[in-house]
Amino acid sequence: MMIKCSFCGMQFTEEQGHSACGSCPLSNCKLIKCPNCGYESIPEPASLSFFKNLFSKKKKT
Repeated sequence: MMIKCSFCGMQFTEEQGHSACGSCPLSNCKLIKCPNCGYESIPEPASLSFFKNLFSKKKKT
C-alpha cells in the first residue's frame, strides 16, 4: 500500500515509513514517518481504504 506524505507529498510504502522510525525507542508506536522529510502521521484506517477502493472502482466502470 502506498502512502502519500501530507507534508511534502512524497509517496512511499508503509514498510519504508516504519523503517524510517527504526531508531525510535517507542516500539508500539503506530505512527509512520516519511523517509523524505521526517513528518510523522497515523496510518490510514483499513475501513477508509476499503471505501476509497469501493468508490474508485465505481467511477472506473
